[in-house]
Amino acid sequence: MKLFDIALVTNSVPREATAPIVVSWQGDCPDCNGKNSFFLSQAHQIITVSCVDCGIAESELLKALGTTEEELEVLPDELEVKSQRQLIADLSRKEAKSRSVRMEAVQEVNQIEWVSAKELLAEQQPEIAFRVEGLWPVGGNVLLSAQAKAGKSTMAMNLTKSLIEGSPFLGTFKTEKPHGKIAIADLELSRTNLQSWLSTIGVDTEDVLVIPMRGKASGFATALLDKQARGELAARFREENVEVLIIDPLSVLLNGAGIDENSNTDVGGMLRNGISALREEAGISDVLVVHHAGHGAKSRSRGASVIMDWPDALWTLTVDNNTSEDEADLTEGAVETASRYFKATGRDVEVPETVLSFNAETKQLGITAIGMNRQKAAFFKKISNQENAILSALYDAENHRIEGQNTLRDLAGLSGKSAKKPLDNLINSGMVEIEGGVAVRGRLTVFQLTDTGLRCREGYESDPGEIGNSVAVRPLTTTVKVMDQ
Repeated sequence: MKLFDIALVTNSVPREATAPIVVSWQGDCPDCNGKNSFFLSQAHQIITVSCVDCGIAESELLKALGTTEEELEVLPDELEVKSQRQLIADLSRKEAKSRSVRMEAVQEVNQIEWVSAKELLAEQQPEIAFRVEGLWPVGGNVLLSAQAKAGKSTMAMNLTKSLIEGSPFLGTFKTEKPHGKIAIADLELSRTNLQSWLSTIGVDTEDVLVIPMRGKASGFATALLDKQARGELAARFREENVEVLIIDPLSVLLNGAGIDENSNTDVGGMLRNGISALREEAGISDVLVVHHAGHGAKSRSRGASVIMDWPDALWTLTVDNNTSEDEADLTEGAVETASRYFKATGRDVEVPETVLSFNAETKQLGITAIGMNRQKAAFFKKISNQENAILSALYDAENHRIEGQNTLRDLAGLSGKSAKKPLDNLINSGMVEIEGGVAVRGRLTVFQLTDTGLRCREGYESDPGEIGNSVAVRPLTTTVKVMDQ
């Protein structure tokens, strides 16, 4: 039996050596079971055992251990001393790590806020609830999921311009101009492309910080996941007074960190322990992350399901040009003439699929009518002259309703035969309805525009070009400070 074997049997722990060649342990007596009363040591190639409680002879203690002095296997003193010192060092590191984890846990628990519902409701509500009305709650995370070549970076730039100017986003949604700055961490575009896009869209202000990170994503990703580095990064954001952060795109950030975008654990770590943690430490109010939509699933983000769970609001941008989603199939010309669609869902956010107008020259995006989806946009693009005449008559009528089919026909300037089919088409498409649901014999039938028809008609009237296609939008202007990282 070796000295270490005795230490294991007696649950002994190593003690610091009192001399260069002395090894000492303390544990439980094998004879009287006294706790911490047993002492074990080795010096000058001699092993010594004793108990301060029972005080029996060393030979009896060895007997209780199932061995004798002759059977003891004594290793060189130097080996025992070095081994014990290394063991104590290893145990110290392990204990220190355990204590560190426990200290952090206690600190995290101490930071948890406990508040009653009554106290919470009594607090003063913030003056603004949305950064972008109906789309982006203040203090929220937004994920912009975009189909290949749909214009995700274009939409991010349009958003930046609207926030800086305090102008409606997409010409429709009211924005609350941030008091601080907007930072764009772009991991994909080259410096030249960034200059071109910012110039074209008209973002020229000290209130926008651009962080060109193409080819440097790994450094940015490491900074997000390392607590100390993230603290330094957060301090820089605080120094720059950043209130809104845009990261474009998520996939490059994940690749930079060596993260499989299909791993919920790893992706969740980046979103929650990286991006969200940076937001809290830097005092950033709102974060928007741009991400690619999955192939074959235009409305769903690519990768792990946690990507869909993380944001407070999910914006989806798709392009419809009758091609596949492979970027190789989306030629520049086809993309510029294709119809784009936007929708949003989330906490207090619900915007149905809506067609966008796009000016390829100025890269301006806009909405003509909320709810003008693919089906309705397609209807208006192929609407006949007769259908247009009926809609115009109803749109111009008081309360958008007309009594009697003959009156409707006359106001539309149509004959009896030429009015029937287009009127049926409008009713079947949900643009026009019959009051009461059905026509009653012997009573004038009342025709009226539905809410859908009215919204679409208003959008059609206000659109200077064909719905879903490029429209002439006058470019607006608003110095860009570039942060080299």
